Amino acid sequence: MAEQVASRLAIEAERAPAPLMRMRRRTISGLLLLFACATEMIPVRSERLDYTGCDADQRRVIADAFDRAARLAERAAAAIDDPEKRSLARADSWPQYLWWFGDYSEERYEVVWDVLGATRSEFDRAYEMRCAADSRNCPREEFSDESTGRFADPDEYGPDFEADWGSRRAWKVFAFANVDIRSLQICEDFFGEDPGERGAILFHEITHVVRDTEDHTYREREILDLAIERPDQAIRNAPNYQGFAASVESGRLGVRDDRDEIPDDD
Repeated sequence: MAEQVASRLAIEAERAPAPLMRMRRRTISGLLLLFACATEMIPVRSERLDYTGCDADQRRVIADAFDRAARLAERAAAAIDDPEKRSLARADSWPQYLWWFGDYSEERYEVVWDVLGATRSEFDRAYEMRCAADSRNCPREEFSDESTGRFADPDEYGPDFEADWGSRRAWKVFAFANVDIRSLQICEDFFGEDPGERGAILFHEITHVVRDTEDHTYREREILDLAIERPDQAIRNAPNYQGFAASVESGRLGVRDDRDEIPDDD
């Protein structure tokens, strides 16, 4: 399947209306993604944000990330709403959909369409952004179902890391959603990420808010395996939506367009 998907992707890339200027690669939530910085301006949706505990620089960074997340949502929703793309998905010929959500079914496609449509609309709402003074206020263990992060490096936190976090495999959390009150907690480590990554993090969190998506897994191999082996879970997994949105944005499947190149333990 990987060869067929890569072949189809190459054909679609030739039809792209404009070249991408630059692409960045990093790991978010254990998932390697490719983000594109496109030439057009990012739409402004952040004017409705309210802030608690955030200084001026943090507000600027959060506003930019929110606008980037809105663009991810807009493009992903437009793609899934495109009748031509749906016809390709129905024929298992849309590489991005296959890669992140698996084989086509009418019911699953409608779920994806609903989640992405709701996520796009959500960026027109007012949100409160709360800034945490210390990332230790954002432990993975307390927010296991609705947070975005990756494993923390103990060397970043010194000898008391294990005592503070409870484990040397604790999660380094960037943000988490307060679903009932449309509020996002922004953790200290969020501000150290690249702009495109911060946008993807907020996009991920908004899917939790609008349709209660889950985090079945953050690991890249397992995320992609969901699409092949358990597509009913893939369409409920926030990292799959995050990957799909980044894929639509960049015009690529991911950093590595061959599953065989992805390590089992990332």
